[in-house]
Amino acid sequence: MSVIIKNTAIYHPKQQVGNEELVNEFKEYGKDIDHFLKTIGRKNRYLDHTGEETSVTMAIHATIALLEKENLRGEDVDIIVFSSGTPEYTIPANAMFVHHAIGGKAHCTVYDMNANCVGMVVAIEQVIRSMQGNRKMKRAIIVGSERMAQYSKKTDEINRGVYGDGACAVLLESIDDEARGFIDSFYHTDTSVADQLLFPAKGLSEAIKGERLLEEHLIFMVPGYQALRLAPETKELIEDMLIRNDVTKTDVRRYFFSQVSVKGGTLFSQLLGEDVDKFVYIGDEFGYTGTSSPLFALNHAFENNLLNKGDAFVLWSVGAGQTSCGTLFRR
Repeated sequence: MSVIIKNTAIYHPKQQVGNEELVNEFKEYGKDIDHFLKTIGRKNRYLDHTGEETSVTMAIHATIALLEKENLRGEDVDIIVFSSGTPEYTIPANAMFVHHAIGGKAHCTVYDMNANCVGMVVAIEQVIRSMQGNRKMKRAIIVGSERMAQYSKKTDEINRGVYGDGACAVLLESIDDEARGFIDSFYHTDTSVADQLLFPAKGLSEAIKGERLLEEHLIFMVPGYQALRLAPETKELIEDMLIRNDVTKTDVRRYFFSQVSVKGGTLFSQLLGEDVDKFVYIGDEFGYTGTSSPLFALNHAFENNLLNKGDAFVLWSVGAGQTSCGTLFRR
């Protein structure tokens, strides 16, 4: 028995915000962010200015779109996992609302996963391991959803320039074809920088006291924070994973990595000695959607036939803390 990523679906708010709009806004704050946006590879992002969207509503939209793609109903799903660093609720699990919206069955495993920006990759890996150990589990939906921009300070050009609102739902399915699906994974964690990216900035216990200004609780990031600082170790772990599974770099058709910056593809292509075109980048269109960002890239590949049956591909991302996870699949 093997587990494949059967399909994906995305959802984002309707309003597209281009660089020009942000550049003009930040000029009012005395900041020129044009060069920064070009350096990280941003052109557009989708943001909700209506106040109607939440990480839950976007997750529901993406999940329903996925079920419609596959002609499935909520009762066909055995596991629902919601992943976000900006969940709408801490109680109950946000996945409960997804389950309710799609008419999920009673005998369904439902929970949240928060590993920040690596959350969906971690959830996919963990749920697959669970499905492999329980043959009754045939289908799982992992849905990641973020609204990071709304929790950033108004004058924070880094976060506001990087983030976009969006959700992606992924359908995992058990099959009998051992030549396809999940192959292997790895983790790497370095918590020496665990205090460099925080939300709420002063912790939830301080946030609920109401004794500080709202701005003091918004996303905190140390100047010069390096999102891709684990890249050298990741390179070694990817190569080890390929070797132990008799998969060559030639076999790997695509890499779907964190979309935090266009520089990531260039950096990893140099480290791995791979063609930069193998690293799918869609951050210029959607912005950085946090936990779902590598899956937005995978959705792009599915929709544009960038993967063929039998192709190997790698999913990887990194979360605040920092912790990273990589997974190897065969289409």
